[in-house]
Amino acid sequence: MPPARIECAHAVTRRVVRLVRRVPSKRMGAEHRLQQAIARAAYEQALENGFPGFFDDALVELGKEVGASPQETRQVQREMRDAWLLYEKQPTYFRATPRLLLQYEESDRQAAYRMNEIRRWMLEEVGRVDTESDRGGSITVKHEEGDPYTATEQYVAAQTLAYLGFLEMADDQLPALFSVKLGTQGYEALRDEALLRSKLPISVTEDEEGQIIVAPDAFREVITSCEQALQTLGWKQALTELARGDQQFKDKDWVNAVREYYAAAESGLKYALGVEADVEDEGSRALKRLAGQASRDGLIPANYAALFGFADSIRSPRSHGGGPRADAVGEVEVGQAEALLMGNHTRALLLYLAQRISVS
Repeated sequence: MPPARIECAHAVTRRVVRLVRRVPSKRMGAEHRLQQAIARAAYEQALENGFPGFFDDALVELGKEVGASPQETRQVQREMRDAWLLYEKQPTYFRATPRLLLQYEESDRQAAYRMNEIRRWMLEEVGRVDTESDRGGSITVKHEEGDPYTATEQYVAAQTLAYLGFLEMADDQLPALFSVKLGTQGYEALRDEALLRSKLPISVTEDEEGQIIVAPDAFREVITSCEQALQTLGWKQALTELARGDQQFKDKDWVNAVREYYAAAESGLKYALGVEADVEDEGSRALKRLAGQASRDGLIPANYAALFGFADSIRSPRSHGGGPRADAVGEVEVGQAEALLMGNHTRALLLYLAQRISVS
């Protein structure tokens, strides 16, 4: 391997070490941390030079930095090799496989969406040329100035498409010039938009496999599913406030039921944004402020922020803050109907957040 490429690989490894250090050690063992660090480093190397790989000393260094013993590092290396996540390219050097890159994308869905855009473009280009050709066969891909993606991005996209069966591609080619041809899966996907969307999703909406499955009945079954979603994500504060709201509803304390449901929606946004859920928010319009932040962060579409702000129109101005401004909307007298609306509205918001955050 050229010295410049070796130095590039070591630079990526050092960056990933700094990122992995931020992961609390209680959340995962040293071996799991090392696997994640290797996957992330391989992914960054792939996008930088097209040839992700590690020398033995780089793996040892990475293991030390994430708290893995030499024995644990060797075991991770063996396990990843046996699972065809790494393969021995030459003595003391291991190359990452397309399978490892795709495995990394399972934990970083935004990276997956970005690469799937490139994969779709690559597949459509190969399919177009194949359609225009009388005899088919291999297609030579050479990066041109007007291409929307870099040579390395195209090369990595082609490799993973070949692994998935969308394309056929020979080994040991170069990013600047490589050959591919249409595969069986690629031919089918280009003729079935639903299949293409399911296999190569480019948004949360298309990414059905990454979403939490919930029941569609907003008046009965969804209540249980909402609790299950909150338990799955560990959103304990929102779960507690939701239960308190249900109890207040049973006690016919409509105002306090609405207050608890409002608090549950607020806590859900805090969890989704990474804000401590049990920290009191300054000001009386926290839900709208948090929804605005979620919109700016790309967690929810900008126009959906109004759905969270709508809760201000239901709650009592005498409870949980100032409520709606008198000059904007009239004060709503909270009764059973309002409490029922708030309970279902809150659950719908929490389920939406749960699905968005589960694939973000």
